Amino acid sequence: MAKQRDSIYLEGALCLQNFLNQTQIEFNNFLDKNVNTIKSSLTKSQIQRIQKGIRDYRSFNNIKKEEFRTAETLLFGQLGKNIVLYNQLSFEIIDKYMTSQYSFGLKNNYSNEMIKLYEQYEFLENIYLEYRPLEESIVKQLTSDECFKRMGILRYYDGLSKKKKERAIRINMLMNMFK
Repeated sequence: MAKQRDSIYLEGALCLQNFLNQTQIEFNNFLDKNVNTIKSSLTKSQIQRIQKGIRDYRSFNNIKKEEFRTAETLLFGQLGKNIVLYNQLSFEIIDKYMTSQYSFGLKNNYSNEMIKLYEQYEFLENIYLEYRPLEESIVKQLTSDECFKRMGILRYYDGLSKKKKERAIRINMLMNMFK
């Protein structure tokens, strides 16, 4: 059973690896184009708060990555190496794009603070309107049949209403600008 499942995950792992290799340039170009505008408009304290949330998020992500790696290696061993690889790549994507597990790993009232910050600055809406299709394109690629529709731990917009999805993308945008 594990061997059969592992062979299916091989294609998903290859898709995630190709995704990481191909999409990083466009995404980084967008961030580079907009980060100075955002950085010059926010206070040092606001930027530090965003970055603290990113550190908390990455710390949580790294803990979960290690827990998955340990558990899956014990469970599947060599027969499940592609399952382990797929989930490790999933964690890399979460780290690089900050677009998954919206409420997990964000401490205290971080999400609400980011939305309040966002609402203080009207110029962020224009940047958001450019960012949203980029993130949605990333999600579409990752949840395509080629990537086996989130076989592993990647979860994008699962169960989110339109309003919550928009909120999550706004938070992701701010986090991605300062990671």
